[in-house]
Amino acid sequence: MANVRVEPLGIDLEVLPHEALMDAAERAGYDWPTICGGVGMCTLCWVRVDEGFDRLGAMHELEREALTAYRSRKGALDPRIRLGCQLTVTGDVTVFKRGVDAAGRAGTYR
Repeated sequence: MANVRVEPLGIDLEVLPHEALMDAAERAGYDWPTICGGVGMCTLCWVRVDEGFDRLGAMHELEREALTAYRSRKGALDPRIRLGCQLTVTGDVTVFKRGVDAAGRAGTYR
């Protein structure tokens, strides 16, 4: 199990092996911004990885295609950007993601 620190909310999530970050957040009772429900298409779930780059799971083709399309719409994008619905980790990581909130609270994207 790995720990992912989510800033600026300041929460720590326990992420199981092969579990996507967004799934771990939802399992822990947090809403994670998404429109597509975690299938890697809307890119709203993106995170910026601030620490632990060597502990990220491989980027699969679905995530690569979605981020490539996102980059073409937004211009150059920081290479530390990953999709929370696809990102797996192998160790402790710190990410930055606005919009993560306790489940059921107003203001979420769901």
